[in-house]
Amino acid sequence: MRRHFKIFISSFLIIIFAAGNIMAAALTTQEILAKMQAQEATLQDLQFDLRQEIRFKELKERQTVLAKVIYKKPDLLYVEYKAPNEQLVLANKDNMIMYAKEKGQWQETMHQKISNLVGKQWKADYGVWTTTDLEKNYEVKSAVQGANTVVLKLAPKEKTYNFTMSIVINTKNWLPVKTLWEDDNQVITTNLQNIKVNTGVSDELFKFK
Repeated sequence: MRRHFKIFISSFLIIIFAAGNIMAAALTTQEILAKMQAQEATLQDLQFDLRQEIRFKELKERQTVLAKVIYKKPDLLYVEYKAPNEQLVLANKDNMIMYAKEKGQWQETMHQKISNLVGKQWKADYGVWTTTDLEKNYEVKSAVQGANTVVLKLAPKEKTYNFTMSIVINTKNWLPVKTLWEDDNQVITTNLQNIKVNTGVSDELFKFK
């Protein structure tokens, strides 16, 4: 898995689905994934506010990351970081550009072809996952947490990089509300707020600066 921007966003997964009320306790792992997958087709765009708390184990330090994320099918992505630094990531078809704010203006810092990326899983690196991605890359186990949430516990099938991940999903709408990502060096807790789907986001937002 690529490591650039790892500290900012790779710990959280945006599993793209919307659904109705289902009693999570009555569902198996495969049934939960099937319900998610069945609803993915209903999503056209997704946006949310991200708050991430990063704890570095050896350094005993913490960092807070704040960002706004907007995704539009099939290949448009907008990620604006507000803290700890002002940065912007735009992906449009096969092009991805990263910016940093200097003197109030966005200045390009990196431009690359998505088709050249190792594994070509750029959406996953920025938190946009599908249930197909989950089943392909992870061993998934589920556990019920409370009346309206379910926890998916994940372990990577590729053992060259050892980490664990949990996703807390609201079973009222099948959207993730919290994730926990941990490896030997850091623990990253992510909360997703103000989640909105199918708002009719304009393609203009994803044009390069």
